[in-house]
Amino acid sequence: MNDFYIFLKNPICFDNYSKLKWYHFVKLFILYLISIIPIVLIAYITCKLFGIIHKQIELNLLMKFLLVVLLAPVYEEIFFRSLLKFNRLTVSLFIVILVGFILWTIFKEKSIYFIYSSAVLLATIIMITLFPIATISKFVEKNIKCFFYLTAILFGIFHAINFTGNPWIILLFSFILGGPQIVAGLILGYIRLRFGLVYSILFHMLINSSVLLAP
Repeated sequence: MNDFYIFLKNPICFDNYSKLKWYHFVKLFILYLISIIPIVLIAYITCKLFGIIHKQIELNLLMKFLLVVLLAPVYEEIFFRSLLKFNRLTVSLFIVILVGFILWTIFKEKSIYFIYSSAVLLATIIMITLFPIATISKFVEKNIKCFFYLTAILFGIFHAINFTGNPWIILLFSFILGGPQIVAGLILGYIRLRFGLVYSILFHMLINSSVLLAP
């Protein structure tokens, strides 16, 4: 665990991935559970005080497993953390999942998400057209501390959409409502950079598996 705490103080891009043992998964998962307990309590009190309601996942057990446990971690890890290691493969994965998400927004008639995701896709294409991938990769690696913490924070704020109520109140307390996901983002970002994207996806699946216990 010392390696994780040292990493949080000074996030870096490792030249080579380390092998992740099963007990690393267990330790990091226990750390995640312990860390979110006070945040969940504060979020619960906030929801009660301001009439905020957490959306329920209205899916049967099989669909929860397929969509929440299997599919969502793949999409979210590629979207939020794949580009922490910026190369042709991760850029290709990023574009593929963005295109897939855009098609989903069209099918579901989610105009706001369509606009946002299309803007991100366009910005990505313009960026890799104007600058060589190697140049962008060096920029990301040089500023990895900023990108690491930014992705964790955005990951948490993004999950504030799981709540309903006054949108301004939700936005104001998004850091609290998305607090557990910010903690998860820090751990997942560490795993992604230290052990690889596959392991961050697997750990994300482990976290999301808790949805199977919900009624």
